[in-house]
Amino acid sequence: MLEYALRQERFRYSKMLGGHKRVNSDLVSSFLHRNSEFTAKRKKNSPWMITEEIEDKTLKAIHKPSRSFGSSSSLCEKNSPKPRVRVWREQDVSNFPEPSLVESVVGKKLWKPKATLKSHFDGVRALHFLNSEAVLASASEDCTIKLWDLRYLDSEDSNFESYFTLRGHSGGIFALTGGYSWGGTEINENLLYSGGQDGTIRVWEVPFAELVDPYSNIGGKNFCVGVWEGHQDAVWSLSHNPVSDSMLSASADGSVMLWKLPGVGDSSELTNHPVKKYNLIGDLTPTACAWVQTDLEYFAAGYNSHFLTIFNKETGIYARVPFAKEQGCTQINSLLTSPTCSLAIAGHEDKRIRFFDLRTNVCVKEMVGHTDGVTSVSIHKSGLYLVSGGHDGSLRSWDLRKHQCIHEIPAHRKKYDEAVHAVANHPTLPLLASGGADSLVKLFESN
Repeated sequence: MLEYALRQERFRYSKMLGGHKRVNSDLVSSFLHRNSEFTAKRKKNSPWMITEEIEDKTLKAIHKPSRSFGSSSSLCEKNSPKPRVRVWREQDVSNFPEPSLVESVVGKKLWKPKATLKSHFDGVRALHFLNSEAVLASASEDCTIKLWDLRYLDSEDSNFESYFTLRGHSGGIFALTGGYSWGGTEINENLLYSGGQDGTIRVWEVPFAELVDPYSNIGGKNFCVGVWEGHQDAVWSLSHNPVSDSMLSASADGSVMLWKLPGVGDSSELTNHPVKKYNLIGDLTPTACAWVQTDLEYFAAGYNSHFLTIFNKETGIYARVPFAKEQGCTQINSLLTSPTCSLAIAGHEDKRIRFFDLRTNVCVKEMVGHTDGVTSVSIHKSGLYLVSGGHDGSLRSWDLRKHQCIHEIPAHRKKYDEAVHAVANHPTLPLLASGGADSLVKLFESN
């Protein structure tokens, strides 16, 4: 019966092909022969292309596949055939594919997951570590700021909660900043500054975990000690001066403002108006701001275009306007300056990370940082490593000496085409935090 069934199947298959030919070994061999002749002819007419077989182990040494959410690479690796890799001749550099992250060496694991913090009800847009204590502040589109005491964090505790919630904004919160005391500078580290959708900047006197009970009303105490209403639209970015009591704010109303901050132990110096207001000619909207750490008389502002403007804080006019070589590049989402050299680093909506030399006013390097818009960049305290986050849901670590990606971490799931909103390095501890559209805060510790 089995032999009869096989004959019937063979007969039906031959009818499907035309009804006049049998599918036998001669037909298969002739097909393979024609295919090999066609391949040889193509190779002869295309001398610039060579294909070679490379062992799986060699390929993995060149590039480790991205394991983003939804990836099935781990399931296919065992049964997949040996890959074919295209090797390009040196004289045909014009045929090179567009630079991408595949060129980078991904391998060394700099960070390992430590904990996931679940307390917000909407996307987490900003993060800030307080230096005097192991405290993390996270700001969200749910209009709240959560305070986390990381000293008691257990990586196995999935129910770790924030010890206090700051409320006061009437819209989503987009920016956080605060001061650090470096080298004997006297900066009030207990003050936290937040800006958001309602156009206000709020000043908070941070309560520490030993002084509050998360389940009481703290006797009705309000920890908001100041509300600044200088802007007319949403506040996108805040930047505290690293050595003095002053702060920058960038807003959707088209302006960057300079604010005078209170000194140590004195909140009475709070003022409700900025010291200076800076505007760039045209309809450009600032999306990010940062102090030039090698010369604090200047600060940088990134706009919803390819412009990166350098302002003199005293004169109030822009001193230099370096810009990317590509005029078609999109807005700057995140901006920082290096503490060790005159360099600005910007994350753009067009998936690229660009490096600007602030002395020569040129873009000295650009690279594809993510497979979607780059939303946040944070530099390590050593000045040698950079961490970036993007809407592809991943965090990537970069060696700034070689401009190479050395580690990739899948971090956050997408929500409404957004994923990672913020990344932050702790100034003294080996900790990295990320916030995403999935309402989660994730912590990583250094290896």
